[in-house]
Amino acid sequence: LAALRGRDLVLIDRETWGVTEMPALGSVFGAAPAFSPDGRRVAAAHSSDFEVVVGDVATLATLTSLRGHTETVNSIRFSADGTRILTASNDDGVRVWDAASGELLTVLEGPRTDAMCALFAPDGEHVISGGRDGRIRFWDLASGAVVAELVGHGDYVYSLALSPDGKTLASSSGDWTVRMWRTESSAETRRAIEARRELVAELTPRVVRLLDELEHPSAVALDLRAEREGTGWERRLEVALQVALGEIERRGASSRR
Repeated sequence: LAALRGRDLVLIDRETWGVTEMPALGSVFGAAPAFSPDGRRVAAAHSSDFEVVVGDVATLATLTSLRGHTETVNSIRFSADGTRILTASNDDGVRVWDAASGELLTVLEGPRTDAMCALFAPDGEHVISGGRDGRIRFWDLASGAVVAELVGHGDYVYSLALSPDGKTLASSSGDWTVRMWRTESSAETRRAIEARRELVAELTPRVVRLLDELEHPSAVALDLRAEREGTGWERRLEVALQVALGEIERRGASSRR
């Protein structure tokens, strides 16, 4: 088990109940520590600089650090295969990292709301997050877009859990309720997700070209203005702007590396 004692991370042996400190990880705050699926690594958030540190359980040494968040990290999760780490933060961002190198792989940014918790969907291609606005969002990792939302909570969503078969999602909220959601894709949901993917595939080359020319998301809105009388124009604009913001973030992350 991993636990916080004050702001120190400690490991607890479940057989002997012996306690081992991990001073190499420094002062810890915010998100609960997370173990990798094989139990050999543990990740925890620093209290001072908002980075997430990954430590070796056997040697107690620091393996890598995840740097990029600018506010408190609220949630840390490993992917099922242990190769990626998912973090959610008060800086509005949900981020996916390479667990071995600490490289930032994906930034998921949408509505300006603190990301309180997040987890990988069973397929590994989607992420589910809970926000301070009470909404639960399903993100497509390939496009960085929100493909579905669950609305019902009246306050922030601070915890999410999936059933072992991945068909039921449990969420707990500051509205003092726990809700259970069916995550099996209905025919309608599958059609909506597929339509969004097709739209992203169609618009991405156009968005990239516009950003290469003018380097600002407003160029995308202006370019689509000619289509505003057509069916679904607002939807196309929403998706195009999300693609543009994701592309700008990816370019910024590449330049920082």
